[in-house]
Amino acid sequence: MTDHLLNKCIEKYKAMLEACRRSGDVAELPDSFAIYQVKGVRRGGKYAAKKRLQAWRYTQGELFEIPLDADPVARPQDKLFYVESYAEFGFSWFSKKAFINIYFGNEFAMGFVYDIYSKGSEFIIGNEKTAWTK
Repeated sequence: MTDHLLNKCIEKYKAMLEACRRSGDVAELPDSFAIYQVKGVRRGGKYAAKKRLQAWRYTQGELFEIPLDADPVARPQDKLFYVESYAEFGFSWFSKKAFINIYFGNEFAMGFVYDIYSKGSEFIIGNEKTAWTK
């Protein structure tokens, strides 16, 4: 499940970069993408991170593990994108739900919720719903 959600985060990051490149309106795109697997709690329509479980950085097509306490690179308030975008994801076997929160910039973020399905010994996510946007 972790690999599946990690790859989903990277897909969403790449899609955002591609959409911005096609529009041609954005001068500076994020240099890298930090991804955190977290233990989360539901607060209203959002899932909030309580504790980091694993951390990775995706840059120049490469994914590598980073220390849990590594925070995303500085976030300028005056630009659309952070220097380093970041995501948090988590899942609950009990509720059969997964979530991804992605933060591209101070005013550009979104959260998604998924249902977890089992297929034999494999687990997949589906039924994506946008939980919140900013």
